[in-house]
Amino acid sequence: MKNHVGMSWEMVKLGDVLDYEQPTNYIVKSDLYDNKFKTPVLTAGKSFILGYTDETDGIFSKLPVIIFDDFTTVSKYVDFPFKVKSSAMKILKAKEGVADNRFMFYLLQTLNLDCEQHKRYWISKFAPFQIPLPPLPIQKRIAEILDAADALKRKDQALLKKYDELAQAIFIDMFGDPVKNEKGWEVKTIGSLTSVGSGGTPSRQEPSYFEGEIPWVKTTEVNGEMINSTEETISQSGLKNSSCKIYPKYSVLIAMYGQGKTRGQVGILGVEATTNQACAVISPCKSLNPIFLFNYLKLSYKELRSLGRGGNQENLNKGIIEDFHVIVPPMKTQTKFNGLIDNIKHQQIKAAEGKSNSLFQALIQKAFKGELVA
Repeated sequence: MKNHVGMSWEMVKLGDVLDYEQPTNYIVKSDLYDNKFKTPVLTAGKSFILGYTDETDGIFSKLPVIIFDDFTTVSKYVDFPFKVKSSAMKILKAKEGVADNRFMFYLLQTLNLDCEQHKRYWISKFAPFQIPLPPLPIQKRIAEILDAADALKRKDQALLKKYDELAQAIFIDMFGDPVKNEKGWEVKTIGSLTSVGSGGTPSRQEPSYFEGEIPWVKTTEVNGEMINSTEETISQSGLKNSSCKIYPKYSVLIAMYGQGKTRGQVGILGVEATTNQACAVISPCKSLNPIFLFNYLKLSYKELRSLGRGGNQENLNKGIIEDFHVIVPPMKTQTKFNGLIDNIKHQQIKAAEGKSNSLFQALIQKAFKGELVA
């Protein structure tokens, strides 16, 4: 690979510059987590920190490292002592004097290898994969630039969190606690007000099913936010194959099952989309403003999770969600709440978040094309 001034970057295998360690010695023995405990228990998935343990043996401390989910291929950079939930990951560390840990973490985010089957991928696919590796000083400089862009993105994400907290405070002020209903609003079940659906997953054996333009929301993307884009899209034939349907904008989603904190999380569609089978979809209706319902369910997260049923993994289902009670204030009041939230969202946050995220994505693409640092 040549960079923009013609200097060569050596092609190397990932496995030659990233050593790996199995996490067996660091697996937590008990899942009785508590925030008062000291040591975080990690997964390489979206939830990242599953909780905190009081166990004092088997704590990983040879830092920094990258944890790599061997099945989903998601990776996280870690610079604090930790334990892990399971053996389904690799602990990666850059070879000293050859590669920079932070640079390698960013590089992993740009790889798009075919990893659709449920199997382990580090040894079989990632370790032998060849990547362009610049000299170590250039690696460090690229990492510094991307760190600065990432810090800006995180600052805007923190603003989004503040917005979320403000939205919840406004909700409580206007409607009271959604569980206690101390203001005495009318209460009805979701199923009595509107329909609850779900989606499906097209066969992975047919690539054309995933070559369309229909946004396809997976459970991991339901994370308390407006969903305007998705990691994958499907075609009309994929839609038909999976018995999915396209749901309208402002449908509210609930993750019916998933690992970590996923179950009970809510989202709201900012575009027409379909979903996988693990998402419950609450269609818009005349009695519930979708922004009101979205915030109501976010505040009811713990109650929703507690309704999960099952053996190895407690899941929600459409019946449970249809029977879930919601308060139904006058639509005029719900609409007023929507207007307050909309003003905060557009005036203070969204524009900045979009710009910083776009900047970060542009820089990371330039970095690994050799166009960022000479």
